[in-house]
Amino acid sequence: MTFADRSGHSRRKLQLARLLARDGIAPELAEAMLDAQATREQRLAIADDVVRNEGSLAVLDDTVRALHERYSAFARQRLP
Repeated sequence: MTFADRSGHSRRKLQLARLLARDGIAPELAEAMLDAQATREQRLAIADDVVRNEGSLAVLDDTVRALHERYSAFARQRLP
């Protein structure tokens, strides 16, 4: 195992809604920002881990915590 790419993923409609709510920008600008990013397929093709961010914050927290523990343990094993 190596330290590698991880990808957060949520459906485009949800990404758009979050971007609009967070930044208060025009929908056209939000769409352009999403269009400038790598496609879902491109991100997933190189990702070693994918965090699906479509559920509750509690589920997201549990998922991220588990990955953090996994990678922390991996890092401890690699220390001299």
